Order: sequence, then structure tokens, then C-alpha cells
Amino acid sequence: MKKRKHYSAKGYSSKEIANRVARARSEGWKFLDLGGCALQDDITTLLSEPGVERLRWLSLHSNNLSTLPTEIGRLAALEYLELEDNRFATLPAELGVLDHLKWLLVDGNPLSAELLRLSEEERLIDYFRELCDRGAHAQPFNEAKLLLIGPGEVGKTWLLQALQGKVPQRTESTKGIEIARQPLDVTHPTERDRVIHFNCWDFGGQDHYQVTHQIFFSPKAIYLLVWKPRPGVDPDLFARLERIELSAGSAAKVFIVSTHANDTVPAVVGEQAICERFGDLIGGFFKVDSAAGPVGTGISKLKQAIAVAAAELEGMDTSFPESWHKSSKAIRNTGSTTLPFGKFVEICRKEGMKVESAELLAMVMDVQGHAVYFSEAARGEKASISGPDNLVVLDPEWLAKAVVMVLEDQPTREHGGVLQHARLPAIWKEESRCSAGSETCLCGYLLWLMWKFDIAYRLDADTSLVPELIQRNRPDDLRWTPAVQSRERQATLIGRIPYNPPPGLIAVFTTAVHPLRRISRPIGEQQDPWDRNWRNGFFLDTLRRGTAFVELSDRDLRMTVRDAYPAHLLQALRRTLGEVIEDRWRNLRVDYCIPCSGRLDGKACPGSFKLPYLEPRRGKVVPCQDCGSDEIQVDHLLDGYDIREQEMMAALKEIGDGHQDLMALALNLYHEVMDPARAELERAPCMISIVPDGVSARNLVGKATKEFYRVLCWCEHPDGPHPDVASDYRLEMPQKWVVKVAPYVSWFVTLAKAFVPVVGKMVNDEMGDAIDKKLKKKIELMGGFAKTLPSGKLEVDRWDELDIRSMHGRRPEIVALRHIHDALLAHVPEGKRWGDLRPVHTKAHGVLWLCAKHAAIQDPPVQRITGKRAGESRNG
Repeated sequence: MKKRKHYSAKGYSSKEIANRVARARSEGWKFLDLGGCALQDDITTLLSEPGVERLRWLSLHSNNLSTLPTEIGRLAALEYLELEDNRFATLPAELGVLDHLKWLLVDGNPLSAELLRLSEEERLIDYFRELCDRGAHAQPFNEAKLLLIGPGEVGKTWLLQALQGKVPQRTESTKGIEIARQPLDVTHPTERDRVIHFNCWDFGGQDHYQVTHQIFFSPKAIYLLVWKPRPGVDPDLFARLERIELSAGSAAKVFIVSTHANDTVPAVVGEQAICERFGDLIGGFFKVDSAAGPVGTGISKLKQAIAVAAAELEGMDTSFPESWHKSSKAIRNTGSTTLPFGKFVEICRKEGMKVESAELLAMVMDVQGHAVYFSEAARGEKASISGPDNLVVLDPEWLAKAVVMVLEDQPTREHGGVLQHARLPAIWKEESRCSAGSETCLCGYLLWLMWKFDIAYRLDADTSLVPELIQRNRPDDLRWTPAVQSRERQATLIGRIPYNPPPGLIAVFTTAVHPLRRISRPIGEQQDPWDRNWRNGFFLDTLRRGTAFVELSDRDLRMTVRDAYPAHLLQALRRTLGEVIEDRWRNLRVDYCIPCSGRLDGKACPGSFKLPYLEPRRGKVVPCQDCGSDEIQVDHLLDGYDIREQEMMAALKEIGDGHQDLMALALNLYHEVMDPARAELERAPCMISIVPDGVSARNLVGKATKEFYRVLCWCEHPDGPHPDVASDYRLEMPQKWVVKVAPYVSWFVTLAKAFVPVVGKMVNDEMGDAIDKKLKKKIELMGGFAKTLPSGKLEVDRWDELDIRSMHGRRPEIVALRHIHDALLAHVPEGKRWGDLRPVHTKAHGVLWLCAKHAAIQDPPVQRITGKRAGESRNG
């Protein structure tokens, strides 16, 4: 092997590194850039250089460093430190003594989630200073979560008791989830004076509880997959391991434990096949018998293995300031089931913790199994969640059992899964610990959590649907099925899952698409056959985007849409499914394909094309090996029709008629162009109209250097975007600003031409006549205004030239939108920005800015449960 050559007296292993160090030394140690130098050695030598303490800027990004030495604390003048894209799993507390440090960049390192979160919120430097503040004693929490899962009646509870050092006692079958009141303590495998505390979760094994399990699965946990050897019974370990892998990821550690080892039935599973399939996820196989407690067969060996795995959990060695430990203990010692977040913060303040870090502590306690906390629960009717702010649940068992009570509610099951909100106080009589309608009633919060985790979805103010309790078989009275041919345009997409679909996939998907549904008929009226659900599928009826038939058969999830423009709804379904999988089963792979449109022996062709194969072939034809046709239209497969057909082009040009397919195409254009600009979507509303105020368009250009403009933000509701009268601003802006925003103005005019006919109907029905009278005039004025602008004109009479893909390269309308957002942020006071609009993270489209009415449909807030049906008086 060739010896590495050294280039300086200090022994640097690269000429490039030596040259950069020499340059920094000659310039008085102000700047040192070692980014991308393939550094992988200890840099203590570098940090010991004479004069290095004068460094103000140090870049170590894009190297292979795994350790940052404590000598970093010598750089007293350091202001900027770049550590991105290395292999740092921990960082030294000595960063906290750098009083002048302003920027600490750590992206692209395998740091703990807590440190990465602090970095995202620009509080990482404060964290390190708190570690070093006044000689505080910082240490790891040494806590984690242990989850016992498996079928019912296999001995999970007995196993937990034996691990805790107890001789098991007979108890009733676990109901939902039980969390041991006493933690399991294990000694650290290499530090004998260090104890790791586990908060133990015992999951009920009944099938209908499994929809709740993914809520609590975490990558920072140890899993015991427990099974009992039985003659002729397959333990189905593969399916359960897939659920853990999909929800928690391969970083989790699973021990497969067979119980009743002293019985005569041998514990035989395909260990080699399991290890080949799941790799590092598997921590080992153990045979135990819990009847004798801690001295039982295999118990001590299993406990030792758990200790070794615990020591390797991500973030186990991350130190936290002493005030964090005191705050966590004080919060748990309150003995409360729930705690208003304001009170949570106040306890942290009293224990000397920085208030800004309180929310992260709540999240850390959530990971450890001490609490359940969701920051977004503070939106909506705040008075319904125990006070004027959010809620921290300190008893997860309370939450889990409350959910199970709904899943076991017989009246809800008898009504096909329709849950009457007025019955919740009766269902949760003991769990809500309050009377319906009171300021401290928690029924609304519990219901909101069921909505959040897609265990239920809101039908209206009085009812929700619990998909797990809907009928098992497909209804016979659906409007249509794919087997029944129709002249209506149709597009189909099949999602193929390579292994067993996770339990609850259809239930969660059914819940997630609810915001796409049209408003349901009131409960009690005749059942609507156009909008139905069953155990492995649903029929979806939207207001203006067509209808869809979705069904899971074996491992194929088939989605068929019928509409004038079926591709739009089909794309929304695919986006929604993608969001569901990202939220619940991040490692689940779905391969998309489209069935061939040809015929074979008078029947539909059984062949299909992979979606990645078709998408780059728009406008072309492809051959099918199954039916033999070599003239399969790609556009017909992807969109349900050939977009270049003369008939369709004629329809698209009839802008004034407000055709449904035109608005769908315009919305598709909007989402395709805006989606890559995620930062702008998050920053401010992106549907904005701009017209001159008090000056005619023809007099605008070339004369005045500064004029007034009306800037109006729109609700981006997919069934019909409409103006938000509360976000109508009059801005005085220079002409050069108008030139910059021209591309967006012209682009939005093109979209608005499609929206106006539909908006007019929405205005008449829902928004009031005042907007309706002005809307068309404003859009006409904006169109005339757009024609006078010096640049950015987008032709509106040639829809066939609106090639969305070509826009992604230049994207002038996105650059122009940024100038509009900059102006609004600079000229509109914070309290008046965006009127009635707020950003909503939807499963169908990522981010939409919606008015209060439509936001409540997409993302229902916590509501107060009164025990009465909507419209009834409290005294009724």
C-alpha cells in the first residue's frame, strides 16, 4: 500500500489542506475553509495551531469527520461554524462557551432528532450555552420506550412483569394498550453505574386495536414481538414485522420472543428467512417462560440483550441541561392526566428552563413515552381543550383506552361506523373526567386526535365516520363500478404493494380523502348511494371533480376516476395516498402502473404499463405485449383522453362557459407549477389578483413612477377558488415593481379565466352578492392590465402551448410571486395579513391557503362537544 504523503511540519495529510491552513495563517487566522477536503482524521492538531483562537469563520462542511474535539472551545472569537454533511453523531458541550458564535450549521449529520429540531428552529446555539451555563450538571435522560406487541393471549403482560422482577399474576386480557406504572430498569452494558429506564407499553392483540398501534410506534424504541407456539398455528410474524418496519423504520430494534418455553410445543419459525428479509431490524430470537418471574427460562438473557440495544438507541447519549431534567420530573410529579401547555411552560420556567425550549421538552417526553403532545391542537376552538391553549397528555394509557372505547362502541358499529358526537360524553364518561359542554371538557380534544390519526373523519358538526366499523362487504347500490362500461371519460391507476398491505391502510386512506368529498346529506335522510365506504374500499363523489372507485384487492390498490377531466382527481388521490404513506408507513413501497386500454378476445386487456415508463412518453403511442396492439395512446392512459383531440381543444377554448374540465385543467396547472416552490407555498397565499386602483390600465405604463394597486388574496379551495374580502390591500408601489411581478399577473389571469364562472356560482350560493357584482369586472380589469405590462405575457388563447413541464426550468411566475410576497410582508401589518386565510397542510395537495370555512373541512379544529345535536338549544 502506498504511504500517505505529508506536506507540512504539522503533518497534514493533504497538500490542499496544508495550503489552506497556510493561507489562513498568513492572513491572521480570520477565515479557514476546509470544506470538501475529505477530512476524516482527528482535527485536534488543527485546533492547537498558534493563533487559531482568532478564527472568526471555520468551514468543515462536506468531509468525513465523526468527532469534533473539545478543543473547539479554544476558538473564542468564532462567529460562523459550518459542519454540514459529515458523520457527527454528537457534538461537544464546549460549543456553548463560544460567546460570539452566531451561525452553527449541522444539516446532513446523523445527529439526534432533538438536536436537528433545535437546529431547524435556530436554537441549537442556545442549547449548548445552556449546557455550559453556570456549571450546570448536564446528562442524558437515559429513558426510552419498550413496546410489547403480538396476538392476544400469548403472554405479553406476564413477560413484562417477569422483566420487571415480578412473579406474574393472572389478569384480564389487555384492553387496547396498557402502560406499566413502574418502568423497567436495565443496567447499561458498559457503564455499570448507569441505569436505563424504560417506559413499557403493552399493546392489546385484538385485530381491531391495530389501527391505533401506529400512532405510538417510534424509531427510538425497543420492540418485543411476542408469540406463543401452538400446534398448526402460523404466528404470522412477517406481517407484524412489516408493520413495525413501515412505521418505525429499520433503525428500530425488534426481539422476537416465543413464550411458554417450558411447554412441549417447540418454538419453530423460519429464523434465517426472517433475518434475510428484515436484516438489522431483528435484534435476536429468544425463548422464555415467564411463569417463575425473573428467574424464568430466558428472562435474564433477554433483559441483557435489551440493555445492549438500549445503549445503541439514537440520542441515548445526548446530554440535556439540568433544568430540563428538573422540569420533566416536576411535570410528571403533578399527577395530572392532562396539562394545559401554558401550565407546562410555567413549570419549566420555575425550574430555570428557557421558555423557548419548553415545546421541545414536550416532544422529548413524547418520545420517551411520558406524554402525548401535538402543537397543532392549539388551533380552532381553544376553549374546548382544557383552557385557552394547547394540551399535554401525561397519561398515554388514558388516550389509548379512550380510542379503543369508540372502536368497541356497539351503537356506532350498528350504524355502519357513523359516530354521533352527542354520544361521546356517554362513551367517555369516565375518561373525559368532565361534563359535556364545560370549559374543561376533553371530548373535543379526543375526537380531534381521532381525526388527526385518521381513525375517524368528520362528516359534519354532529357526526364522524369510523372506517374500522363500516360494513365489511361492498354495497350493491353504488352509482357505478369499473366493470360497468360508460361513455364518460375514465382513468385508472393501480398501486402495487410488494408485500402484505399494512392493516388500516384503506381505513386511513378513506379518512384522508374526506376533504375531497362533497358535503354529505344530513344523517337521517335517505342514504346516498354515490358516496359509500366498505372494509376494503370506498366510492368517492366530489362536487366538481368527478367520482372515483377505490378498492384494495390482495396487494393491488385500484383507483378509477370518471370525469370530464379524470386525471385531476386521480392525481389528487395519488398525492393523498403518498401523504398517508409518508405519515404512517414511511418505508412502504408502492409501484404504480396503468392498465392497458386495449381489448383481447373481446375483453379488457390484462396487461399494464409502469407509470415511470409512460410519463416521459406523453403525446406518443406504445405497444402492448399482452393484447398485441401497437397503437395504445399514452395520453389516453394517463389522462382518460387524448389531450390533443380536436374535440377537447375546442372545449378548452370555451373559457366563458366555465366548463368543469377547464377549471380542473387550470387547477392542475396551478399545482404543477407551484408545488416545487414549497417555500413560497408555506410563506404566504399564492393565488393573488392585482389590478390598478384609480388609474386605467392604458395610462399606467410609461408615465407614473409610483401608483396604487389592489392586491387581493384568494382562498385556494380546489372545488372553486374565490377571493377573500378580508385580504384586500391597497398598496402604493413603484413602476419597477410592476415590471417584476408581470409574469405572475399574466399567469394568474390565465387561471382566473377558468375560475370565474364557477366562482360566480359559489358567490351566489355561499359568499354573498357583493363579491359577485365586482368579480368579473376585476378579472377583466386584471386581464387588460396584464396586456399593458412590459414583460411576462402568457398567451391565453393557445392552451395546447401551456406545457407545464417546460415551465419548471424558467419559472418566471415564481420569481414574480416572491416580489409580491415581499411587498405584502413589508407593507401590511402582521395582525392584518392574509385576512381570513391560513395555510392548511392537506393530504391531497400539500399546502393550501384556505378561508375559515374551507379550512375547517380540510383540517377540522378541535370542537366543543355539548351533548346536543347541532341546532338544538342547551335547554332543549
